[in-house]
Amino acid sequence: MVRLELSDRNVIDLSSAAHIALGAHALAAPDNFMDVNFGPKLTHPGRVLAPPELTRWTGATLVTLGAMGLAARNGLTPEGKRRWFQTGGVATAACAALSAADTLRGRKRKSVGWSHAGAFAALAALKLWRGFKRNNTRVKADI
Repeated sequence: MVRLELSDRNVIDLSSAAHIALGAHALAAPDNFMDVNFGPKLTHPGRVLAPPELTRWTGATLVTLGAMGLAARNGLTPEGKRRWFQTGGVATAACAALSAADTLRGRKRKSVGWSHAGAFAALAALKLWRGFKRNNTRVKADI
């Protein structure tokens, strides 16, 4: 039986791991990252304007963001955590909206775009919930 616990630390860990994984893909294999997300370069005119270096910088930024979350998870005050979750939740919701908008416009592959939008929306909801909750309760579930 798997025991899940949604504590502040676990939500920060989940968010950081997601950023690091997505960023590592963009950093290590920028052409593959673009192919997976947007399709082959020949069929996507916007891909010509995005050099691999730009994708690598995006990956480096995501990895840095994830690493900062891991580094800060134990040292934040309760007020700092609350604000981290609030600002992170809004930013992650914006990423979900951007992914959905790109998918609707046909700029992003549907399978990847909707998956990213859903994952980012779920992560944003968790962050906002933890940022606006009244107390430090933990949610536990046995699966």
